[in-house]
Amino acid sequence: MTNIYAVIPAHNESLSIKSVVRATRSAVDLCLVVDDGSLDKTAQSARRAGAKLIRLAGRTGTANATKVGLQYVIQNGADIVCLLDGDGQHDPRYIPILLTEIDKGADLVIGSRFIKPTRNSTSLFRRLGTRMISFLIWIVYKKRIYDPTSGFRAMNQRTLKYLVDRYPVIFPEPEVAIDLINHGFVIKEVSVEMRPRMYGKSSIGLVKAFYLMTYIIQKILYDWVVNTFKILFFL
Repeated sequence: MTNIYAVIPAHNESLSIKSVVRATRSAVDLCLVVDDGSLDKTAQSARRAGAKLIRLAGRTGTANATKVGLQYVIQNGADIVCLLDGDGQHDPRYIPILLTEIDKGADLVIGSRFIKPTRNSTSLFRRLGTRMISFLIWIVYKKRIYDPTSGFRAMNQRTLKYLVDRYPVIFPEPEVAIDLINHGFVIKEVSVEMRPRMYGKSSIGLVKAFYLMTYIIQKILYDWVVNTFKILFFL
């Protein structure tokens, strides 16, 4: 029997988390919500919708909340894990499509907005940033990933075991992809349509988005310099 769990980090998503949990539960065996220090009724709404709940004492960030969730599910028998947001942007009806690619042998499956044209609410700045990151990953790591910033993902147990203690907490989506590429994991993408968030406002404003873009570009270019150095001096 394969245990399929979902991990949903959430901060102040009381208006959307109930519908997200209910839809997700129909596709997985256990739905875990990690309440990242919410000040509203996110925890109560998630629990009433049938989610397993972990409450963090204060806000630690989405990446750390995700890491806490991964640590929990690996300790409780997860074979496959799906990651999605609590704001309603990631549609749980696509979970079976992600899982199909896991069954075919993928280690990580990314729900992508950009394999083919889809409706999405991403700003022009963030679309351009995502395409730049995608282009750099293709140039430096020789792997085409159309939506490296998507947080809608599924992973098998091998990937979960690898990531659970090294899950990055600054810009995890592209960092995870890069790390897995470098270590020979199989990454696939499937086309999904993402919805506007149901309520509230994203925690990633223009300043933070610019910082994250600068951070990941520097990381990729550093790897390119290191790899180039190795080719020039060690071949």
